[in-house]
Amino acid sequence: MAVNPLCFKDEKCAVGKKSKERLNVLLAANMDGSEKIIPLVIGKFLKPRFMKNFKSLPHFYDANSKAWMTADIWEKMLRRWDLSFSKQKRKVALIADNC
Repeated sequence: MAVNPLCFKDEKCAVGKKSKERLNVLLAANMDGSEKIIPLVIGKFLKPRFMKNFKSLPHFYDANSKAWMTADIWEKMLRRWDLSFSKQKRKVALIADNC
């Protein structure tokens, strides 16, 4: 069993190689923080082993080979939000920044 199976970027792992694990997380809230949207986690694998214990935590998970936010993933998330807000008959203005 590995001593240090997960490492941060530029740290050496148990086998002496740098970690290539990547995750991106999208967090969103309204302006005063009173309403938070369920987080989106983007990883490299469709069924990652570390997510087995995350079933009780509310989140959406998506994957692509580089764990990047792609146009397809962004569109899926926007459609989820739109469906949710439409059911509540709410009109929402979205301001997004590419940091």
